[in-house]
Amino acid sequence: GAPAMRGYLAAGALALLWAGVARAQSIMSACASGENVALGDDVTICLGIGPTNYTEGINYKRGAYEVGLDEFSRMEVRNSWDPRPNDDLINTYGDDVAIHVQAGSKRSFQKLYRSTLSDGRNVTFPYMTIIVIMDKGKVDNLVWDDGCHFCSSGSCTQATYSFNGLIGDNGDTSDFNDDCYLLDSECVSGSAVSEACTLTVYVVFAGTDNNGITLESANLRFSRFRAFNLDNFVEDTEGTYEANT
Repeated sequence: GAPAMRGYLAAGALALLWAGVARAQSIMSACASGENVALGDDVTICLGIGPTNYTEGINYKRGAYEVGLDEFSRMEVRNSWDPRPNDDLINTYGDDVAIHVQAGSKRSFQKLYRSTLSDGRNVTFPYMTIIVIMDKGKVDNLVWDDGCHFCSSGSCTQATYSFNGLIGDNGDTSDFNDDCYLLDSECVSGSAVSEACTLTVYVVFAGTDNNGITLESANLRFSRFRAFNLDNFVEDTEGTYEANT
C-alpha cells in the first residue's frame, strides 16, 4: 500500500545563528554537516544573503537553521524587508539582493530576493522553495523549485544567478529559472509590511535517508499546486535570526 504520510504540516525550522562572514566560522562548520542522516534527525540548512556578484569581495551574511529531515519547513528572516531607502540589505548590497542555500558542503545557485527591473520598478521575490536531494542520508544536491506557478507572465522574470553575477542555469530550461515577483508597493499597507515580502525559504526533501527510506516532502512543493493557500500546507513558525554581535 501507499506509505504513511509523515508530519509535513509542522514547519520545523528554527534559526540558530546570524553573522557576517568574518564571524561565521561556526556556521560554516555547521553548513558542512549533512551525512548519515535518518528520519527523525535534523539537517543544518544555511541561508546566505549578499550581492549577486561575489567576485566583488563584499562580505555576505549567513544564518543556520536546524530542519527535520523530510519535514516541509519554513526558514524566515524576521524584519528583513523595509521600504527603500531604509532597507539595510539594499543599503549594504545594492539594488539586487540575492540569497543562496548551503548544506552538507553543497551550494545552490542564487535567487534574487530584492531587485530593480530594467524599467525601474522595484520588486521583491516571495515564496522560494529549495529541494534538498539526499542520497543514502547524505546531502547530494540543492535545487530551487523554480517557475512562475502563481502569477501571470507580467509578474514573472529571470531570478537565478551564478556567483559571478551572471544569469545561472538551475539544471532545467530557461523558463524554470524565472520566478514571480511583487512590486515593492504591494509589500506595504500603511506602515505594515506584508508577511509575503519577509525573506522566506521553504525546505523540502527528496531522495533517501541513510536507511534507504524514500523521502516524500518534495511532493508538497508549491510547483505541484497551481492554485493554493499557504495555510493549507505549512504552519508558520516564529524562527528568527539572532544577531551575533
